[in-house]
Amino acid sequence: MKNLIRSAAAILAGLLTGAVLSVLTDTLLEKTGFAIARPFRENPDRVILFMVFYRALYGIAGTFVTARLAPAAPLKHALVLGTIGIIVGIVGTVVQWHIPPHWYPLSLIMLTPLTTFLGYKLSKL
Repeated sequence: MKNLIRSAAAILAGLLTGAVLSVLTDTLLEKTGFAIARPFRENPDRVILFMVFYRALYGIAGTFVTARLAPAAPLKHALVLGTIGIIVGIVGTVVQWHIPPHWYPLSLIMLTPLTTFLGYKLSKL
């Protein structure tokens, strides 16, 4: 039971790491005028590419945190986090499909296996 709670906490910590960093960065970019929240499609492609880049970095960080905090089998924990990320990404893409550009959420989904792998590998260093 104790390991189950620690496993859930490790995964939650990884999720929160990526989410909190993303929200803070989004807010900072909005406040400084670098990015536009609404309408999102008004952002230049270079800004959206930057968003993909930092979200990928935060995905790596989240997986790193999860793998380091996992009580055992860090790869399994990292894969669970990556699977959750893909599911959330797909749901978000479907719900937000009316907001272009479509390549933005699709790129986040496609990068999730790579960010999961890199975060796990970095946790082993």
